[in-house]
Amino acid sequence: QKVPALQTAAARTATARARIDAASVPQRPGLSVSAGPHAFASSGSFFVGGVTADAQAQTVLWGDVSADARWTVWDFGRTTHAADAARRGAEAAALDESARRAEVVERAALAYLAVHGDDGLLAEAEETVRRRDRQLATVTALVKSGARSDFDLQRARFARDAALADVTRAKAQRAVDGVALAVALGLDPTERLAVDEPRLAPGPAVSEGAAAAQATQRPELRGAEATLSQSLEALGAARAGRAPTLGIDGSASLRYTARPDVGTSAGSQLVLGRALLTVPLLDPAVSARIRTAEAEVQERKAAVDETRARLRSQGAEAAVQVAAAEAVLAQADNLAQEAQATLAHGEARYKEGFAGLLELLDAQGVDAAARLARVRARVQLAAAQVRLLVATGRAAELAGRAR
Repeated sequence: QKVPALQTAAARTATARARIDAASVPQRPGLSVSAGPHAFASSGSFFVGGVTADAQAQTVLWGDVSADARWTVWDFGRTTHAADAARRGAEAAALDESARRAEVVERAALAYLAVHGDDGLLAEAEETVRRRDRQLATVTALVKSGARSDFDLQRARFARDAALADVTRAKAQRAVDGVALAVALGLDPTERLAVDEPRLAPGPAVSEGAAAAQATQRPELRGAEATLSQSLEALGAARAGRAPTLGIDGSASLRYTARPDVGTSAGSQLVLGRALLTVPLLDPAVSARIRTAEAEVQERKAAVDETRARLRSQGAEAAVQVAAAEAVLAQADNLAQEAQATLAHGEARYKEGFAGLLELLDAQGVDAAARLARVRARVQLAAAQVRLLVATGRAAELAGRAR
């Protein structure tokens, strides 16, 4: 929940839900009350009918209290369509929030796997350094005994230094991916995180067709459909703008007037009520709103079709990637075993003097590359499984699969 993208999506959902009440307001009764005191005083002359009257003092005090009520009884579906459009908008916003959550989960899972893969690559690079150190010790002993030349010693030292450089690069990549993981989890980028072994329980095999069908259950498509429904309701509200509006309003007021200068006072009341039928005979804005709403409906229909096609494609591609990653991992395991056996044979040949250092270095290089390829293949398979879960609308299963 600390991820800004999730906070933004949640705020949009809350805003969309608040618009439901705002859309329903026009058809709700309204009442306002006002009150106020007033005073008038004069001691000057008055000009009346061409004659200036004698100066006289006047003092008038009065107070008003009034109430106004209004109610749109029926607007032929205008408010109803607007409120329904707001509800569909809130539904679309909630589904968009779910889609954003799935994206965040996928991003965090892939970042986690990247860091775990970096740890594996770093461990293999450090293992290569240890093997090169043992090789350097062996070559040093052979050179001292005269069985090998100084050239072999120089090559062995160079190979060990190259392995140390690989460790440095692996550590740097681990630091970079560690920052990406912290950001994906909504943490401070400077926070350093340790990751455990992620073990994704393999799910049932999913065919391309099944994955494509399951992808249509994702919130992105349901959100696009909700947005289309919102546009259809907005079109209904726009068309209702051509219909009459029936409303009633009324007002009541009470006034009390006092003349302290003459010692008199009086009160008055006024009550007014009326029914209004408003017919929009000519309003160009209504036609413009209808045309805009109709165009938006067509746009939303196209967006639904585009979203469905995109999600089906992603589902099918994710299924293919899992199958391919499984095959690559099987090959990587076989190659790593073969490279290990070849290296053991090369080390024995070198110690017995039947092979040169270049042959041994080549075998060591093949073995190191095979071990790194196996680590990458495992990470790629796990990443492909994550993408398949997300692509088929099952991102919530990530928490249940990882243990």
